[in-house]
Amino acid sequence: MKKLFVLLIFFFALATNANANENATLSVSGHGIITAIPDIASIDISIISQSPDPAKAMFVLSKKANDVVKALFKLGIKKDNLSTTNLTLEPVYQYDDKTKTNNLAGYKAKETFNIKSSIDKMGFLISKVSELGIDEINRIYFESSNISNLKLKAIEKAMEDALLKAQSALINTGYQIIGIKNISITEKTPAPIYFDKFMLNKSSVPSVPIEAGRLNIEASVSVIYILEKK
Repeated sequence: MKKLFVLLIFFFALATNANANENATLSVSGHGIITAIPDIASIDISIISQSPDPAKAMFVLSKKANDVVKALFKLGIKKDNLSTTNLTLEPVYQYDDKTKTNNLAGYKAKETFNIKSSIDKMGFLISKVSELGIDEINRIYFESSNISNLKLKAIEKAMEDALLKAQSALINTGYQIIGIKNISITEKTPAPIYFDKFMLNKSSVPSVPIEAGRLNIEASVSVIYILEKK
């Protein structure tokens, strides 16, 4: 019994020392926003071919696509900035009022390309696409080529915000920050600025003015600060 009592005192002493050595902590969140002007424009363009024969629909589409790609290269689009994002072949049905049924009318082949360019050249490019046999512009959106560095700056601002909040919270408490126990970072990928999908006519289109607006790059942090008495 005496031996058990001594052991209990020993473990209590260990727990007391552990609690005494454990520093107080403060959890704070911070938020940072960096605003940037986009310098890259991207468009998704589509070429469409329709025929009663699926093989012919694909053949015509392939020829049109090759002609468009060659024309885009002549306009100064680099190979790395042009890519196929979608290729489909699907049946087309026509509704018959008399029989109240959908009848196969043919096949539609469609290929979609993504093109990247500097914003100052995109207006001229859009004005030319209707001359290249392109049927649709599915979307136009804007990005920044410096997005990685901008994300880091947003994280820096978020950390500054968290520290300012922590220092303000500790005023008149008798505690000060001596370190950081943990940091959690959440990045918010900036949403590209989109233009709506629209169809192109086959007539010449005047040069399109491009106003890209601004991008917001955001980051949030959750910081656990280690404290001690002053």
